[in-house]
Amino acid sequence: MVTSNRTVSFVHHLELAIDSGKVLPGALTFGDVDRDGGNELVIGTTDGFLSVFRGHNPEPWCKISGLGEITCVIVGDVIGGGSHHVLVLNTEGYCCLYDFSKGNSNDPDILQMSNVSPEETAHRGKRIYRNLFQTNVKMIVVGDVDGDGINELILCHTDRVVTACRWNKSTETFDVLQRWKLPQFVGAVTLHGRCEGKRNIIATQPGGSCAVLNSLWSNNKDDSEHEDSEEITYHPMSSQSRSQNPAVPCQIVGDICKGPECAKGYFALCTLDGTIKLMEDDKVLWSFQVAHQLFAINKLDVLANGKEEVIVCAWNGTTYIVDHDRNVVRFHFDESVQAFSAGQYAIEDGENVVSLVYTTFSNKLFLYHNIHLPQLQTINFLVEAEKNQQIARLLADLGAETQEQKVSMIRYCMYGLHIEPEEKMSSEKKELLRKKSDD
Repeated sequence: MVTSNRTVSFVHHLELAIDSGKVLPGALTFGDVDRDGGNELVIGTTDGFLSVFRGHNPEPWCKISGLGEITCVIVGDVIGGGSHHVLVLNTEGYCCLYDFSKGNSNDPDILQMSNVSPEETAHRGKRIYRNLFQTNVKMIVVGDVDGDGINELILCHTDRVVTACRWNKSTETFDVLQRWKLPQFVGAVTLHGRCEGKRNIIATQPGGSCAVLNSLWSNNKDDSEHEDSEEITYHPMSSQSRSQNPAVPCQIVGDICKGPECAKGYFALCTLDGTIKLMEDDKVLWSFQVAHQLFAINKLDVLANGKEEVIVCAWNGTTYIVDHDRNVVRFHFDESVQAFSAGQYAIEDGENVVSLVYTTFSNKLFLYHNIHLPQLQTINFLVEAEKNQQIARLLADLGAETQEQKVSMIRYCMYGLHIEPEEKMSSEKKELLRKKSDD
């Protein structure tokens, strides 16, 4: 397997303004909140501020206060009908739904921004739902689990519980469909694959193990907590190359696209002790170790080739982008990170671009955009040079015939370094080198 590892630098970035309070890992996301085709950045803080950023503006396009200690923020079709809403959940268990589409009346919770006209704020947000929902939730995933065309909410709690909910149009509230209680701490949940029209719910367990949570609400079962093997299938996947810490937290992301024509995808895991794995069903395709504590994992088509790369971030800001062949590029963000996300963000004209966003412990938010990577693997310059007829002809004119001679000549032309002393060169070769250098 071809594997490479190199470091890159990303330059284009925005420094965005956020209020006091921490940004928890589950309260940072991208999404098209106003349904204009371009994605916005939505964050929530532990001081109760929800901020929506769009375009180049470093100030929030919209800001809502008084939401409590926000733990989760998601953007998606959470109530059906194909419309995108923003769902906010706090530590007390209160859930709020906001509609940011044009035409909505202004919500009294909206803080009017000084740089925005009243006409622009008229559609900035409408709260359509607020109720006590679920407590101790640290992560929410939205998707159609049972294949009926209606999305469910999968909630990951801090107390070893995972809950599936669905919006009830009749009662205008969320109904609990099923609840699973696992034997150990749940690091994260994801949706992955399809089997007979259904998607698997996968929850991580300490040490890199996983549990597949089978959905049985279509069988008219109650929403009591389940621990039997019929509803939870365990898959221990400890590393084969080294001893895995059995207590280390684990993160997961599923449905990693293999390509435009592939319906079935991969899923990936990362652990706090620095392990990254790419999985296909129960098979480990590759696994390797890094020297950093990894706390966040995402998927994104960085190369624009129809395949999604795995993006993981460490607490110290080191970010790894890994393709399906285990080629790796590293980007080091200069500060310690408290939350990270990767996604598509519209800088201008509704055109989404690959973006990475970091929030620091000093209440700063940095969004890196305009990230262009033609490939992740390193390229042998000599191999590429030999494919160019003009360069190949120049090397032949300079008398570089063997691989060593070609490497020495390229090194001399690019960096002024050569192995052969100049005093031993023939006058004709010296003159030819000077002429080629002038050209």
